Amino acid sequence: MHIIFEEKLVPELQERYIVLELDTILQPGMEKPLTLYALIENIDISILSNLPNLISSHQNLISKYKNSNWIEAVFLANSLMGSWKGELDEFYQIVIDTSKQYEKKQEVWDGIKHVIPSE
Repeated sequence: MHIIFEEKLVPELQERYIVLELDTILQPGMEKPLTLYALIENIDISILSNLPNLISSHQNLISKYKNSNWIEAVFLANSLMGSWKGELDEFYQIVIDTSKQYEKKQEVWDGIKHVIPSE
């Protein structure tokens, strides 16, 4: 799996690969938020028949996550664990942890991770 930082590359890459949206981040000094994407190159033949459902579930997860539907985001992230040969499991765990944290505080967010670089 590769991480894509250039959103303008996504349409061209989607013609040949599976490209899935991940987080949108903003850190001090950035003019606008940056959306990150995962490029999945190697698809296990055993999931080909379920590929449209996996893509749809991932897109649904991103929508729930970015719209503060925490319980549904956790459910979808858990259901996607192990998909994509486990390449996105770390991201799914971040979604689970973030969702639980925000739900516990009963917070709504803007769908953008405000990142402060470590020194």
